[in-house]
Amino acid sequence: MLTLPTPLLVLVAILLFPFILAGSILVDAFEVELEEQPAR
Repeated sequence: MLTLPTPLLVLVAILLFPFILAGSILVDAFEVELEEQPAR
C-alpha cells in the first residue's frame, strides 16, 4: 500500500471534491430531465 504524506492526501481530496460534487449534481439534473420528458 502506498504511504502518502498527509498534506498531499488532503490536497488530493480537496481537488477531487468539487468534481465529485459537480458529477452528482449533473446526474441529478440529467435524471430530472429524463423524468420530465415523455417516453417516446
